[in-house]
Amino acid sequence: MSFVVLLALLQGAPELHVSVDEDHVAVGEEILYTIQAVSHSSDPMDLTVAPLNGFEIISRSERTEVSFSSGPTRTTVLEMRLRAVRPGRWQIGPARAAQGRLVTEAAAIVVDVQPNPVAAVPALNPRLRTLLERAPPPPRGKAAVALVVSADSLSVGEQVDVVTAAWFPRDLRLQLRRPPTLQPPVIDGVWSYPQSAPAGIAATRNIAGSAYDLFVAHHVVFPLVAGTIVVPPAVLKYSTPLALQFFSQEERFALSSLPETLLVRPLPTAGRPAHDVPALQGRSVGPPDRNRRRPSPRPEAVRRGPSSPGRAPRAGTPSSDRAPPATTTRER
Repeated sequence: MSFVVLLALLQGAPELHVSVDEDHVAVGEEILYTIQAVSHSSDPMDLTVAPLNGFEIISRSERTEVSFSSGPTRTTVLEMRLRAVRPGRWQIGPARAAQGRLVTEAAAIVVDVQPNPVAAVPALNPRLRTLLERAPPPPRGKAAVALVVSADSLSVGEQVDVVTAAWFPRDLRLQLRRPPTLQPPVIDGVWSYPQSAPAGIAATRNIAGSAYDLFVAHHVVFPLVAGTIVVPPAVLKYSTPLALQFFSQEERFALSSLPETLLVRPLPTAGRPAHDVPALQGRSVGPPDRNRRRPSPRPEAVRRGPSSPGRAPRAGTPSSDRAPPATTTRER
C-alpha cells in the first residue's frame, strides 16, 4: 500500500452533514438544502446529490475553505435553493462527498409538499389549447420540439396560427440551470404577430406514466402572396450540467422540428369590378427605400407670381408684381 493511500486512510473519510430549513411547504414555496463536508486533508472534494423529484433548482452556490492552523482542514459547503413543483412526499438526496478513494454518503431528507391552489399553472386560451392537442407526443424520456399550424391551405390575407411546442421530461427539466430557449420560425412572405403565451411552463402531460412539461411560443401570420410558403423548422436549445458543482461544464443541445408548408390561394376574381386592383399587386412588401431619389419639381410648380403661360421668369428678372425670383432645380 502506498504512503499516500495509507495517509488518506489515517486521516479518515470526510464528515458529511445535510439539512433543510423547512420540511413542510406548499407548491410554489422554496426551501434551502445545505450540504457541508469537512475533511482533514487538503485534497479537493466532490459533492454530488441524487436527481431531484418534486422540486426544481432555483439557484446553487458552492464555497470551499482550507485551513492549515492546526493541521490541514478542508470545508466545502454546497447550498441549493429549491422550489416545490408537485404535491407529495419527496426525498432530497442522498448526498455524497468523494475525496480521492474515500466516499461518505448522507441519507436523504424527506420533505412534505402540500397542494397550493394559488400556484396553479397559467391558463391557456382556448384556441392555443386546441392547437396543442394536435401536437405530436414526444419520444419517451427525451425532449422534443414540434410545429403546429392551424391550417395548411388558405387564401391571401387569411390568418393562420403557428405554435412552437417543446416537451421536456420532468426529470430532465429539473436538471436545467436556466429555462430552455425556443426559437420560433422566421417566415418569408407573411406578416407575423406574436401572441401572449405563458413565459414558463404552459402545461403538463402524463405520457406512459412519466410527467412532461410544455413550453410554447405562439404567432399569427397573414400570407401576402399566393403560392407555396415554407415554414422553416423551429429550434429548441438547452444545456445540462456535467456535474453538480456550480462552475462545472455544461453539455449543450439543439433540437429542430420538421418544417411545414402553407399553400396560399390567390384572392377570388369572381364578382370583382374590372377596375378593382388588389392593394399589394405590383408592389413590393417591405420598408420604403430611403435611398431612392425623388423626382425634381417642375419649374412651373416652384415659381411664384403670375407669368406668361408655359414660361417661367428668368432668374434675376422680377415679375410684374415684384415677386421673388423663380427657383429651379437642376438635374445632376
